[in-house]
Amino acid sequence: MGAYQPVGGGSETVSSPPDWRGFLDLLEDRTDAAYGDLWRTWVARPADLTLLDQRTAARGKYETLMTDVGDWHVPRPVRDAMRAWQFDNATVLIEGAEAVLAERGDVERAAHDAGLVAPAALRLAFEDDDGFDDATAEASAELQTIQRYVDAVGRRPAELSTLMSLGMWGETPEADLVAAREAFARGDLPASALASDEAAASWANAESIGQGRAFSLSALGVFALMVLGLFATTFRRRRRRRRARMAHPLTTR
Repeated sequence: MGAYQPVGGGSETVSSPPDWRGFLDLLEDRTDAAYGDLWRTWVARPADLTLLDQRTAARGKYETLMTDVGDWHVPRPVRDAMRAWQFDNATVLIEGAEAVLAERGDVERAAHDAGLVAPAALRLAFEDDDGFDDATAEASAELQTIQRYVDAVGRRPAELSTLMSLGMWGETPEADLVAAREAFARGDLPASALASDEAAASWANAESIGQGRAFSLSALGVFALMVLGLFATTFRRRRRRRRARMAHPLTTR
């Protein structure tokens, strides 16, 4: 079993016994002492001293990452690169991990401010073994989805005018916001964004739709009055004709 084991359970094995490099890593992992100076004096060759300098720098970055990651787990490729003393690769991976962790902070703050619960998808993407591109894409998508929810909430009017109430007949923007929050929490970003957009559209278009409906109702009312007027006129004319016939009946021969 090599050094740089995962925190929180589980173990990772290496394919061969440790050499002088792996032995140094194991000693410093299993004890509280540092052996770098000893290795520089008695173990490493002059050509290896630069590698030891790189190790010191990479281990500092790795320890910072272990602090920053919190209750998440550092992906295995980072530990594999450290175990193999591939410090250039390890540094690139560590910097990629730190970038995602910074985005995690952005997502958590944005979600908290919006009253949302961040889904687990970003953590899963971070902890897998295929790099950080998917985690970066997930963080960006989550931030965009949060912003669409915030924009929808920003459309909510302080109070509804008569026209807006008429325009929102049958619309349920508050229910759409609930659906957006629930979808976001379970990681269904497209559904969350769609629900937010529907809520925003309901509020944004309410007044214009209300005006259209008010015009339609007014036109319908005018038409109804015209029909009633025509009916009343026709009724009066028929009544006058009946009265006339009654006043001047035909003479039967």
